Amino acid sequence: MKAVTFAELSKYIEAISDSRAFELAALGDDFVVPYILNDSIEDYFVFKNCSIRGDYDPDLQEDTTAEAVTDGGLTGLIIRQANTNVVTLWYEAVFRVQKCSRYHEIGHFWAKGFEHWRRIVYMAGTLHDKFTYGGEAFCNEKELELLPLIEFAPLREFSYFKEGIHQFYADTYEAVNLMREMAMEVGDVEFVKRLMAYEKRPSLRFARRIARKMNAAKRAPLYEQIYSRLCEASAEHPPRDYGETRNAGIVRARETVTEKLRAAGYEGAYPRFTRGNRQVLAAEEHPFTLSEMEYHDFEFRIRFMVSDCRKPPKHLCQGFFRGFGSKGRIEEDIEKLL
Repeated sequence: MKAVTFAELSKYIEAISDSRAFELAALGDDFVVPYILNDSIEDYFVFKNCSIRGDYDPDLQEDTTAEAVTDGGLTGLIIRQANTNVVTLWYEAVFRVQKCSRYHEIGHFWAKGFEHWRRIVYMAGTLHDKFTYGGEAFCNEKELELLPLIEFAPLREFSYFKEGIHQFYADTYEAVNLMREMAMEVGDVEFVKRLMAYEKRPSLRFARRIARKMNAAKRAPLYEQIYSRLCEASAEHPPRDYGETRNAGIVRARETVTEKLRAAGYEGAYPRFTRGNRQVLAAEEHPFTLSEMEYHDFEFRIRFMVSDCRKPPKHLCQGFFRGFGSKGRIEEDIEKLL
């Protein structure tokens, strides 16, 4: 934890309030205010030795603003909710906590179709957002090399939020070069040529043409290369720490998946298994909150990216690509895979 000056706190509280993202939560005897939380970083303020007046209503988050104040040597926050509810939090000290964690095990499946590429977009966006808020200090060398990924417009076409995502990221030549580098590494000469043409005349229309080609069967090796590099970069960070009991539960859930699939004839190791013409890739959903908080709705679950192929699959998520004569789907019930 790092001590925070009143001037620093004032700046951050104003930014949080302006974005309508202010949230106050108890953490033992302390209170916390998150600054940024995503699957790769926890960045929040911890207020020590507090005295609170009023009742904070978490259901009014979108109508909540806050202001850092001083009064007679005291420092605190004045929190206004829906212009009717006022809460005052006085504190003796405030600290900032910033922790990075791995994110490659996580898979969100909010829309049907292109789940394999959507997962790449989410990881690339999560990485870029972490860099935007925290800078190089929060990224390792492998992550810094992959930062331009989300700046490749054809990849963003697979986003869950395609209609609005393009406005948040620049389209860069560095992104095209990175994609070309990885295509060359897997020997995808055809795609390299398409990227050279796209680099000469980039446009949203051309980006959508490139995106369609990215889901062709020939791009499966490229996909696996991108996925592998993201996993390697993410794995250099520690896993999120949910406390001894919950950590043990997560480990046991993974072990249960492995035991059941192997008992049913699958080969491989978590999270990737194969049996005959079927491949299964486990993807996890973690609680989207501070790892230390005692949330009653804490939920960890594992879902499965299933590829059913005509022949034993050679590539990751092969069934999700067009042209293999295969099928890809998301399965929530492991019993249906046994």
